[in-house]
Amino acid sequence: MPASAPPQHFLSAPPEVRLTRAFEAPFANFLATARTCYSSKGVIGDVELNERWTDLAKSLYMAGHHTTLQHAQFQFALSNVSRHFLWAFLHSHPFYNSEQVSQRYVEVKPGNVAVPPLEGEALTRYRAAVERQMEDYRELIRLLTPVTADAYFERFGKVSGVPVLLNTSFNLKGEPIVNTPAQALATFTRSGMDVLVLGDCVVDKHATGDPAACA
Repeated sequence: MPASAPPQHFLSAPPEVRLTRAFEAPFANFLATARTCYSSKGVIGDVELNERWTDLAKSLYMAGHHTTLQHAQFQFALSNVSRHFLWAFLHSHPFYNSEQVSQRYVEVKPGNVAVPPLEGEALTRYRAAVERQMEDYRELIRLLTPVTADAYFERFGKVSGVPVLLNTSFNLKGEPIVNTPAQALATFTRSGMDVLVLGDCVVDKHATGDPAACA
């Protein structure tokens, strides 16, 4: 028999698989996997449970985000694997469920892509194709954002009669939704918002005098 060709390795960082949990605290793990979906920091570890996280769990369940409840036996953290690998192989397994960093909310960082074992012209073309794809992605966002924003706010204003849109998910990325006035103020001071309305009080971050005015 002819000798088999030696294995070829990707030029990017090798895949990393870590066993992270054998589920001593499944509820905390459920919250951590949910936060992973919206975090730019990668895989999030278990969190210390408090009232805010319990409220987050309720809102996730009511919103239909139930896949995070299916981590029932062992949890592995996978790094340096392609999105195609997840969808073509792992998602076809009947006893597998995953949460991954969302490409809708977290932009892929330069160089953070799988690079197959190519060389010469083939490698040059591959890298150029990846960069072109990312450029097109950013250009699409640039072109669509003002168009969709205008259409959205025009429709919203016609329906409500009020040219203001309230984002009811009051939280920063990777954090639970605020549940008390103190939490709202803490989040407000660390956000890019200019004004916060709490009941009959208005807090202006850029006010020259008293930043809070209450009726």
